[in-house]
Amino acid sequence: MKSQCEIEEVVEENGYPSKNLLSCMRILICALFIVFSSCSDSGSSAQQAVIVFEPKISIIFDEMTPAIIGETNLPDDTSLMVSVHSTELNWTGCQFPVETHNGKFKTGRIVDSRYSDKLLRPGTYTARVTLCTLLVQPESVQAVIGKTDKGLTGPLVKDLPNSKGPDHGHFVEAEKNFKIYRIERYEKTM
Repeated sequence: MKSQCEIEEVVEENGYPSKNLLSCMRILICALFIVFSSCSDSGSSAQQAVIVFEPKISIIFDEMTPAIIGETNLPDDTSLMVSVHSTELNWTGCQFPVETHNGKFKTGRIVDSRYSDKLLRPGTYTARVTLCTLLVQPESVQAVIGKTDKGLTGPLVKDLPNSKGPDHGHFVEAEKNFKIYRIERYEKTM
């Protein structure tokens, strides 16, 4: 049988549960949610076969435009994010959302808006192509590369920051450095 002190700790004078009891209840509810969600995840993944896919992405700098051109084995309509920056020139760069078509993709014209002529200055630049999360990819893309990142394999597959092991998140990224030796007046536009 509980003493009067133990009962008073659980229920305050106004008849509401104490803050300690509410905290314990929240922790218990969260723990139950985690247990049940992990059980349902394991059941659904057992029903779906994991598609194994090794993405390939090559990056080319088109100095006439200037733009980034890429070739890939990713299916048509795959959403990618292309970013270009220069640590050497202290330029945070620009980003281009692109989609693949016939195994290729291309960005718009790369400009440096810090300058009135918007031309890229001589120096070393980095182009990075990242596969956008699989959840936002069209079903036609997910049918080829999978609905989750569990089947992605190869040198372009990287662990997400702060992931806890091999089954806790990956992304696909290709990177290439290129150098500009002189300022060009680009006549050709996209």
